[in-house]
Amino acid sequence: MIACSFDNLIKLLDKKLELDSRLDVYDHLDNCDTCRDAIYHIKRDRDEAALLFRPFRARKLSVA
Repeated sequence: MIACSFDNLIKLLDKKLELDSRLDVYDHLDNCDTCRDAIYHIKRDRDEAALLFRPFRARKLSVA
């Protein structure tokens, strides 16, 4: 099993790892809660849609 590596997580999300390295990271993620949590937070922070506030059932304001 490989040690925790933030760089490998970033490379995995950027699709810059070769197949063997990806498989090693996936095996590591099966056993490491910290890295799984880091992957979740990195993806959430990169998602631009998560930064937009879209209130449900908001009334449309009209400017007269």
